[in-house]
Amino acid sequence: MDLVLACRADHFQHSDLPLLAAYARAVVAERVAAGELAAANVVEDEPSPWLAIWQSKPRAMTRLSRMLRLNPACRKSTPSSVPEAISADELDSRSTG
Repeated sequence: MDLVLACRADHFQHSDLPLLAAYARAVVAERVAAGELAAANVVEDEPSPWLAIWQSKPRAMTRLSRMLRLNPACRKSTPSSVPEAISADELDSRSTG
């Protein structure tokens, strides 16, 4: 909920709902796995099965955050138009004053 409320009102589309749900599940799974690893990182002399889950969820979160444009680089606005080209003579006249 905080994630959605932190974004502009027009940031998400209705079609983003499955991606948002997947992102939320990945966050919850990562947190649960981290808690389980903190409680017992070794089970029967083997790494806890939670380790694989904990390692995979940040990758999923990163991928989904890019798709949802949640990282700062994705939120930067792109120029709406290409600047008008200028001639070499005009550029020269601007630089000489």
